[in-house]
Amino acid sequence: MARTSYSRRKKRNDDIKGYILLFISAIIILGILGAYFFVRGNSIILTKDTLCPEDGPHGHTVFLIDRTDTYSKIQIAQIEKYLADFQRQIPKHNELSIYDINSDPDNSLTPVFKMCNPGDGSDIGNWESLATNKNQIKQKYDEKFSDKLNETLNNMLLPNTEDISPIFEMIKVVAVKAFPLKETINGNHLIVVSDMLHNSSDYSHYQNKPDIKSFKDSNFRKKINVDLMQAKVNILYVIRENYLNLQNANHKNFWAGVFYDFFNANKKHKPFIIDIN
Repeated sequence: MARTSYSRRKKRNDDIKGYILLFISAIIILGILGAYFFVRGNSIILTKDTLCPEDGPHGHTVFLIDRTDTYSKIQIAQIEKYLADFQRQIPKHNELSIYDINSDPDNSLTPVFKMCNPGDGSDIGNWESLATNKNQIKQKYDEKFSDKLNETLNNMLLPNTEDISPIFEMIKVVAVKAFPLKETINGNHLIVVSDMLHNSSDYSHYQNKPDIKSFKDSNFRKKINVDLMQAKVNILYVIRENYLNLQNANHKNFWAGVFYDFFNANKKHKPFIIDIN
């Protein structure tokens, strides 16, 4: 009789343990399924061509690269280093566009590169990884964004010379074509790679010393005036040995005045100018 009671108690205890394990397993499975459907339900749908969110990029970054003169090998190395750093700073779902400064700004309204950063998977947590494949995300980032970007930048820095350098006109192109009228989550960021020696038929830094006071009231300023809507601005200021007399403190201060006082750039973002020599 005692052995029968013991067997029944043991069976009952085993049944209870089984129910507990089954309950815990069910909770875990429900948790995994819940996490899966939560991540899927909150995932952002990207367009196939630009990898941008269907409801628009969360911000805009532009590389504006001057192709009217040739860079030395050491200057190219510095430019690549800084642009790689700026690339790493681009938030996920921000759009990156590349425009070039050339002698024909009217036919340069289309960027040579335009893609959104889809993310490389490094921001995905343990729960999110249950519903996503981090290796596939990294592969997409490399193949469709990073590799194409690097190829474009390599071509942009190839030797080239042109007589006209319409820097102001191309800044206006960027403001009109790349930066939206409405505010975005992450805002706008403009990185200019140039010696900043503007040269066109209407206005030239080679002919006249840049002066912010005379520029303020000039017809040229009225022609190229833009609103960057508090965009962050960095200038990779390429030093030209033949024009050190023009590329001085006055020249740098002139551009600071243009961007901050006339073009409504963000004054808090530093450094404004980075020398490339």
